[in-house]
Amino acid sequence: MNVTDIIFKNFRNIDFKHIKAEKINIIYGKNARGKTNVVEGVFTLLNGHSFKRSNVVIQKYNTQETLIKGIVNNKTVEIIINKKGKTIKVESKKTNIMTLKEHFPSIIYSIDSLLSFKDKDYLFSLIDRNSFVKNREIANYLIEYKKTIKLKKNILTNTDNPDEEMLRVVNKKLYEIMNEIGKRREESVKYLNDNINDILKKFTDKRVKIEYKRQNLQKDVARLEIIKKRVLNSLNRDSLNILFDGKNVFNYSSVGEKKIILFSLVVTIVLHYNIYKTPVVLVDDIEGDLDRDYRNIVFETLIYLPNQLFLTTLGEYLYNDANIIRL
Repeated sequence: MNVTDIIFKNFRNIDFKHIKAEKINIIYGKNARGKTNVVEGVFTLLNGHSFKRSNVVIQKYNTQETLIKGIVNNKTVEIIINKKGKTIKVESKKTNIMTLKEHFPSIIYSIDSLLSFKDKDYLFSLIDRNSFVKNREIANYLIEYKKTIKLKKNILTNTDNPDEEMLRVVNKKLYEIMNEIGKRREESVKYLNDNINDILKKFTDKRVKIEYKRQNLQKDVARLEIIKKRVLNSLNRDSLNILFDGKNVFNYSSVGEKKIILFSLVVTIVLHYNIYKTPVVLVDDIEGDLDRDYRNIVFETLIYLPNQLFLTTLGEYLYNDANIIRL
């Protein structure tokens, strides 16, 4: 995977910027200069959507069109956002998010997403991405899940007398979809548990364990859902915990410990991906809260990967042989 020319127009705090990307790209600037915005833009180019779960408007000026355009593996990719919505194009032909993810893989390290931990979305996205490495079925099931949940909500809320039999049919389909997603997540978590500590041992002798537990699905909840007018079986009820030295990371670990754990998780997925494809690696805000030795380990690990790298820095990682993007 290789991204070369990238153009941002009317994106976040950027009016216009043209970046000539190389293998190692260091995005350098003081706080609030837009370093994360550049990383987000590259991610959006490769995925068709942001990695952020916020309501912040992507367009700097909502009266103007937003464009993210780049050359990816010698193909022109465009993300266009305007009043009509969002359009994704590859070589001037409209395409979809799934096609981008399959052909232009990327992995994002985002400590902000981990620390916010809203609905476990970011961690589950990493676990699902690790499953997607070998088989894209997880993505198809997730798409079907979203469609089915939407249909259920419409049945429950858009009529005065919801059709109980129809709801049972939809619930049966949802039950099957969630079981398939759960099985693949269990396989992915097992792989990560078997391999993550090989990376983590560069930093510490302590060990990490990821715990994933599926919701106990109720097979016949249609009548109760109609009474309560809400969905009772959903992926949001699945639990996901990370234990570090036997303790919950989100309750007991420092920000520095969280950073090395997330870094180890991301690198484990990258190495898994590299067996099949080499994704672009995006790393945002890792140097703070780490001592000098840990920062050196992080950087040496990243630059020796065969993957193209985009890394933000306040100044620690100004590597002479890198492409420095100053903001």
